[in-house]
Amino acid sequence: MSSLKYRPEIDGLRAIAVMLVVIYHAGITLGGVDIFPGGFLGVDVFFVISGYLITKIINRELDAGNFSIIRFYERRARRIIPALTAVLFVTGILCWHFLPPEPFVEYGKSLLSTVSFVANIFFYLQDSYSAEASNLKPLLHMWSLGVEEQFYLFYPLLLMLIAKMKKGNRGVFILFALSLAACEYLSHVDNDFNFFMLPTRAWELLAGGMAAIYENELKRMVASRSIRHWLLIGALLTITLSSIFLSESSRLPSLQAVFLVGFTACLIIFADSATIAGRIIANPVAVFIGLRSYSLYLWHQPLFAVSRTALGRNLHNSESLALIGLCLLLSDLSYRFVETPFRSPKGYSRKSIFVITAASCLASVLFGTVIIANKGLDMRFPAVKNFLADYDFGYDAYKRDGYLSLAKQSGIDTSKAPALFSFNNAEGYTLVTLGDSHIRTLNAPIITGRDNLPYISALAPMDVSSGLFVLGLDVARDINVPQQTLGIEKKNVERLERIRGLHNPIVIIGSRLPLYLSAMRFDNKEGGIEEGDDHFGITIDTPSGKRRATTAEVVAAMRQTVDQLLNMNCKVILLYPIPEAGWNVPAKIMLETRSLSADATRAYLSDKTRVATRYSVFKDRTHEAYEVLNAVGDNENLLRVFPEDVFCDGQLCYSYGETTYYRDDDHLSYQGAQRLLDHIAMKMQGQWPRLQSYAAKE
Repeated sequence: MSSLKYRPEIDGLRAIAVMLVVIYHAGITLGGVDIFPGGFLGVDVFFVISGYLITKIINRELDAGNFSIIRFYERRARRIIPALTAVLFVTGILCWHFLPPEPFVEYGKSLLSTVSFVANIFFYLQDSYSAEASNLKPLLHMWSLGVEEQFYLFYPLLLMLIAKMKKGNRGVFILFALSLAACEYLSHVDNDFNFFMLPTRAWELLAGGMAAIYENELKRMVASRSIRHWLLIGALLTITLSSIFLSESSRLPSLQAVFLVGFTACLIIFADSATIAGRIIANPVAVFIGLRSYSLYLWHQPLFAVSRTALGRNLHNSESLALIGLCLLLSDLSYRFVETPFRSPKGYSRKSIFVITAASCLASVLFGTVIIANKGLDMRFPAVKNFLADYDFGYDAYKRDGYLSLAKQSGIDTSKAPALFSFNNAEGYTLVTLGDSHIRTLNAPIITGRDNLPYISALAPMDVSSGLFVLGLDVARDINVPQQTLGIEKKNVERLERIRGLHNPIVIIGSRLPLYLSAMRFDNKEGGIEEGDDHFGITIDTPSGKRRATTAEVVAAMRQTVDQLLNMNCKVILLYPIPEAGWNVPAKIMLETRSLSADATRAYLSDKTRVATRYSVFKDRTHEAYEVLNAVGDNENLLRVFPEDVFCDGQLCYSYGETTYYRDDDHLSYQGAQRLLDHIAMKMQGQWPRLQSYAAKE
């Protein structure tokens, strides 16, 4: 098995990279500000190091004529699988104890994607609006492992091909240039794809590869010790300043990361004991951490994420520092007793390694499948299982398969038109749910309770995640990058055209307007701070490009939108903001009652004020949204519905009663949506008493 001359500088560089990532995920702040908002760039440094080392090893064996694909993957298995298996085992135990059913299902899915090395694809495909916040996902960091392993599927073959070609090294440069160009382009178009996927990350690994290929030439070109000295000092400053002054809003990776990647390659090539920078990064503490960097990387995210879930809040600095200490201890144990023994072929043969790999992957697949198939194993919370029964029923019905399944249960024929649910009354009104995932929660109660709406002939769900329905405006996932919108403006035009073809439409417009207007997640001022990575905001097109829309512009657009619907002979129900909880209500109830006796649990559930939000906080949060909606002129075909009338009493807004009203921290549960729908039905009959004349005849 080929080996390279040991270089402590590379382990020191690994230590810098992993500590940047760990501190970033720990959320350590100074004066309320993250100390390393760009700490995630440590992964970029890791990619360059990996590309360099793999290229050196493969090319050395190719030059010696003894390269073996089987041996290459054996080394990868020895390096990756044992420590990964240990971490996944412990993480599974922690998640079993602390994750509520829905996050546990997501964990199960991420577990399957991790052991199949497609975690990056899994997390890319998630809806960032409705999915769990990234700092609550125990296996989110496995995305980088997916990128590397996908890269290693083709890279050895590429190097084998290059070894047989004259000037074949140009192929690495061409792929590097293509990947970098794609990365820069997609950083403006789809930054999630850009961040998670191999085609736009390969250039960083290939930069390390080119550093290995052209190392000798570059050393000859930069022979001056003085130039090397300042080059390496600049490299250390670039990594440090990038981690301080760049952030998630910086459109990364992109050309902005070229200097970081290039200087990382310079450190790898030129740093040695004869340079000041080399001696700095090769200090004993850094080398100690660097040798354990893989295990440290594996351990940190599960411990941080599960701790946040168990506490129901973000970590304090002292807690984060204590967990970092625990991560360092566990990584040392992993390095000594798991990583090191398995790397040696003397201890475990090739056959043993492949058997262990297959067995650990199979065990993870079985565990993940059981979690998913049993909907998060809610029997882990027996004291509140009945209280929370079906709290998420119907929410995911917006997906095509979910709709068909729910429709089949309700005996509804969906063959006439896609996403149009025809009821028994052919002459009544078509009810349209128009907006985002807050309006989506009404769909299942409408379908299952259609007998209570005898004047409704069909349901046309037109809900889109983050789908604010205000014509002429769009939504940006991060308002700090208003150019990257979700394409809602185009979808709204399509939804409007579809409404034109419906029979007697009654349109319920609803959305999480306070979030879009403020671009801030909800803080209930009592410890319930909504987790979330994105700062959704409303954008408008201008001659100079997209920018954040002002309140006055949203008011004008909302008026025009409602007027256009009314002019199309629609009846319009303007749904005001649904109170947000701040806490993940089911999760909070499950975790706070888990160790209580049956009597204590009943006492907990009987006190509705335990998980309530002050009405004054709700009014402060929604005042701008009310301003926008109140500006819409009155009309006999316009009905205003206030969810606060259902969930608030002037003092508090309640999260549960006989059952939970919320499925998470802001979306209504099936039962909560049913309460709101009953209120809407009552208001409709009061505003439009002639609706009953359209009731289906028995």
